[in-house]
Amino acid sequence: MAATSHTGLYLTDRDLRLVECSTDGEYKVVSQVSVSEVEFPFGSPLLHEIPYNRKLAKEFIRTLTALLRESPIRSSRISFVIPSIAPLIASIPVDPRLSEDDKQRYLEWECRQLTGYDESIQLDVMSQQLYSNNESEVHLAACMPHQTSVFLKSVCSQLSLTLSVLDIDHFTVEELLARHLDEFNAATYALVGLTDDYATVGVYENGRYLGFKVNTVSAREGYFAQVLRLLKGILEDHPAVSLDTVFVFGEHASSELLQSLESLLEIPVRRYEPMKGIPFLDSTLEEFASHYSASTFDVAIAAALQGLE
Repeated sequence: MAATSHTGLYLTDRDLRLVECSTDGEYKVVSQVSVSEVEFPFGSPLLHEIPYNRKLAKEFIRTLTALLRESPIRSSRISFVIPSIAPLIASIPVDPRLSEDDKQRYLEWECRQLTGYDESIQLDVMSQQLYSNNESEVHLAACMPHQTSVFLKSVCSQLSLTLSVLDIDHFTVEELLARHLDEFNAATYALVGLTDDYATVGVYENGRYLGFKVNTVSAREGYFAQVLRLLKGILEDHPAVSLDTVFVFGEHASSELLQSLESLLEIPVRRYEPMKGIPFLDSTLEEFASHYSASTFDVAIAAALQGLE
């Protein structure tokens, strides 16, 4: 069987992180890994200005082209992943009496109010119902300008690539974890992302999504305090829910922080490592990756692996 490959490209506010995975149908390997620093913080709301700013667009294309030239990939399919702080992500209550079309229109209207985008800017709004009560349905909505995805698809096309997926970091890792959850014997769990300058938390019960929150991290309120705040913000809407495991990913998931969380929550807190157990195609790639924390590539490899499954 011929080998197939897929590339995950994670766009942060300070670099581009690339991981390509390949498989012959039985074994998976990391067939490319690379990191390229960026001049502008593209992994931020600045991303949505690129389609309207020639200088930013040229720099983005130059950086990506140079990365792919220095680190050639086998795959023609690529998944772009952006940070959770780049789009708007919000929990929005909706009147359950509305039709499905009216619910979608209401979610878009609320997203415009929260972001300040006027009617001239077409938005991509993705949503999922979390839970409902007698008064409302609560939907998790993520939105960004449509031109952002148009631009990224166009850039990929110019580079003879196909943009398979445009996703958000936490949701990328969340999806991969859900596919392999049987390995961990966890029914009610939280997934915590600890990346540069922000933390994300999602809570899940028997396959049901209970909520998601994201917030920036400051010197005054670090990762530990922010995780507890975000967990509390979700669980207070579900007082009967009791977590049995917390999974943590991201380069700021230090052993000390995991131990502190486990001590306070009194449940297992485990580092989720998508790259664990997947060999490198050659020693040169392994040597390059060894200069970084393995967690640096959590998101990019999660995207690459999903593209193979």
